[in-house]
Amino acid sequence: IGRGSNQWTSPLGCALFTIYFDIHLQSLLGQRLSLLQLLASVAVLQALERKPEYKSLNIQIKWPNDIFIGNDFAKLGGILATSSICGNYASITLGT
Repeated sequence: IGRGSNQWTSPLGCALFTIYFDIHLQSLLGQRLSLLQLLASVAVLQALERKPEYKSLNIQIKWPNDIFIGNDFAKLGGILATSSICGNYASITLGT
């Protein structure tokens, strides 16, 4: 469920994933956790732009986490991130 109780459905064939990892808080990324969702959005955008079938499309990020496509800015997907601090580590979950 998104903002404003929006519900999102995922038709058969969608590319969905969730990844979980820990980051030491003293690491370079651990000191900049607020950038993680933005970095994930840029990574998805760059991956899409490398696919031949997407090269001619206008793919953009609506900060901080939505991926839009085409000149009418249809929402293609989004990135969700959650984190919790446990000792010297941040436990991160990223998903699409």
